Amino acid sequence: MVGCGNAVMSEEMVKDGYVEIVNVDISSVAIDMMRKKYEHVGELQYMQMDVRDMSLFPDDSFDSVIDKGTLDSLMCGTNAPISACQMLGEVNRILKPGGVYML
Repeated sequence: MVGCGNAVMSEEMVKDGYVEIVNVDISSVAIDMMRKKYEHVGELQYMQMDVRDMSLFPDDSFDSVIDKGTLDSLMCGTNAPISACQMLGEVNRILKPGGVYML
């Protein structure tokens, strides 16, 4: 999930049976808080990262990417079209063929 913030959506997905959920956010404060909150939930991983550069992930890494509002946030910033294109390019790169981007 890109732009996870402090949302409980990933925890709810684990309850629904999802077994590996990687959450990223640019805020180290949010990531540290969520790591502590869910340290007992092995299915959840939290990483501090800028979605415009997700080079820590290899190509074709994910079946799906859920965007909880990050693209909207980027569209409010300076250089919005460039930032949005960078993010969407990274999402496309890390999705497996046939993968789904949920906005």
